[in-house]
Amino acid sequence: MKLHVLQLAAHLPPRYQGGAELYTANLIAELASRETVTALFIGDRDRQNGPPVTETRYRENGVDCVELSLHREQQSWPEYYFYNPHIAAAIRATLIRIKPDIVHVQGGFRLTAAALATPVAAGIPSIATLHDYYYLCPRVNLWTSTGNQCRDDREGANCPDCVSTPCSRSKDYMEDWMAVDAGGLAARLGAGRRQLLAALGMADHVLAPSAYLAGVYQTRGHIDAGRISVHRLGLPEAFRRARPASASLALRVAYIGHLRPHKGIETLLRAMIRLGQGAGSIKLTLYGLNPDTRDYAEKLTNRVSGHDNIVFAAEYPNHRLPALLEETDLVAVPSIWPENAPLVVTSALRMGVPVIASDIGGLPELVHHGKNGLLFPPDDDRMLAAQLAILAKDPQQRLLLARQASYPLTTADEVTSLCTLYHRLVESRRTGALP
Repeated sequence: MKLHVLQLAAHLPPRYQGGAELYTANLIAELASRETVTALFIGDRDRQNGPPVTETRYRENGVDCVELSLHREQQSWPEYYFYNPHIAAAIRATLIRIKPDIVHVQGGFRLTAAALATPVAAGIPSIATLHDYYYLCPRVNLWTSTGNQCRDDREGANCPDCVSTPCSRSKDYMEDWMAVDAGGLAARLGAGRRQLLAALGMADHVLAPSAYLAGVYQTRGHIDAGRISVHRLGLPEAFRRARPASASLALRVAYIGHLRPHKGIETLLRAMIRLGQGAGSIKLTLYGLNPDTRDYAEKLTNRVSGHDNIVFAAEYPNHRLPALLEETDLVAVPSIWPENAPLVVTSALRMGVPVIASDIGGLPELVHHGKNGLLFPPDDDRMLAAQLAILAKDPQQRLLLARQASYPLTTADEVTSLCTLYHRLVESRRTGALP
């Protein structure tokens, strides 16, 4: 018997093209071929007039869609960052209207604790797939405003100072409310953190795409090990190399993703500058220019002015990613925040493209040093430069890494696993095995 699955996501393409959004879109498309699917997500969150939340319903590619539009004013209130009652009301109305068998929440950021608390209150089984650290960290990525990895394990004691200070690299605040002197911020952040973790604790099961992410939530979020499991994310069949890798004369390196400080782009550029004339045989292309990061991107481009082998390019349509990777010898992921399981890494490996990445977060679970790529200490441009120089001089080592690069899990494989989990949870709830 088919289940009716409600997928809740912060955003979806084409408006948003991040890894979590692209993954969720692929998942929904495959899932719709097996179960009945409704997708509720946020489209516009900068509306200047009208009510706090409006919704638009439509059907697209066999999926019933509920697209929410948020009034921008809500971004000025810390409480709405953790639990938005207007989003809760929209979810509740959808639950009443469609009566889903199970709710699957992708992440939680933007949707707030309402995404899990609302279906639980309605007695509907729910699961959550974690994509970041939103339930633990107001800045989402465990990366402080001073540009360091957050290692505070004192229940968020450092959060007030961190969120009320602009980023030392980009010179901006992550959210509007962080720039406002909100009285009693420590108490408000503490209450928000407790609210988020309580909501996550209500989920029937929690999925983490990396063992690292699962471990952090068990340690710092006190999620019981029996309620969280590692669940790798699949890729569409389209991600398949059309021809075998060959040794190009120049080492073609690509950075693919958002141009933001925590992504470690400055480390990569410093490495290229450090190589000097030795970088002549390396061509670096950074894909990710967009209006949202214009100021920071301008700072980066000014830093490498005159380096003709470093090119900044616009964001790419997702359907072009396989073709882009076909023309790439090495994908660089120099992140200085503890990444989870980046889509760009799994996509590159599936296309037979080795990855050079920071040894941080979940990245070493995917990139195995000397086998399908190379690892270097986070923010260490000296080591990164040395590794790039070695690969530039040794095309045969690049080919060896490429031949060992793979990622076999498809979206279809993952959905098979998810459907098994959905049916088990629904049946357990029906028979009383779940509370």
